[in-house]
Amino acid sequence: MSMNNMYGHLAINGIDAFSEYGFIVLRGSMESWLQLPEMKPPFSHDWKDEHGLEVDLTHRFFKEKQVALNVLFVVDSELEFWDKYKKALGALSAPGLLNVYYRELDKEFEVCYVKCSSPKAHTRLKNVNKIAIAMTLHFVMPDPSKMVERLVAPAAIHLHLPSVVVGKGSFDYDVEPATASRSVRASVIPMSGDAYVAGNEIHATRYGTVRIRVESVLDASVADEQGVMVYPERIIYFADGSMLEDGYEAITAW
Repeated sequence: MSMNNMYGHLAINGIDAFSEYGFIVLRGSMESWLQLPEMKPPFSHDWKDEHGLEVDLTHRFFKEKQVALNVLFVVDSELEFWDKYKKALGALSAPGLLNVYYRELDKEFEVCYVKCSSPKAHTRLKNVNKIAIAMTLHFVMPDPSKMVERLVAPAAIHLHLPSVVVGKGSFDYDVEPATASRSVRASVIPMSGDAYVAGNEIHATRYGTVRIRVESVLDASVADEQGVMVYPERIIYFADGSMLEDGYEAITAW
């Protein structure tokens, strides 16, 4: 199967999990998400002069729900492996609940990451053209009653970028209507400069202009694209974009 077909199968906090972290969802992941949640015991009282229990069923409540994803961690090199490993760890351990979009179910769930189990290396890490490691990611769904209805692709996406990025800078976006899916895939189109996107951050790697594109995971034709000037870190630039050279002083620098 082409790697291009893997995009959009899973998104974590609106970020495509394959392009950002190298995660491909494997078979056997769907069952725990489809399982009906267990109920909390109702309020009850055991009267000594009556049979059984008096049970209050006026209001019923779910227990938290344990869910899991079987994933294949696929990258092209050892360097990319550790880079995406750290990105995945940071995303999964970020404060607050995670919004996980699972394309097979076409639903978005609020969960928190618990642990990783059963890692199995299908390749070596060194001197190979492709690295593949299977693992199971475990989550808790604190409130199983919270499940977004079938996600709808936005009619429009509006990207918000700074005009200049020195080292790294963040971006944001809005969707129309506001109730549509916010799951997007972000990419960089190099022009005279170059950069890469990690989460909602732009990291400059070469001075010049790049274009940032954000497209809906559900419908790639719904997108916004804008240009931005990027400057790598630890270099002083003049207002005209030229770099500081020995024997000169920076008068106007970013």
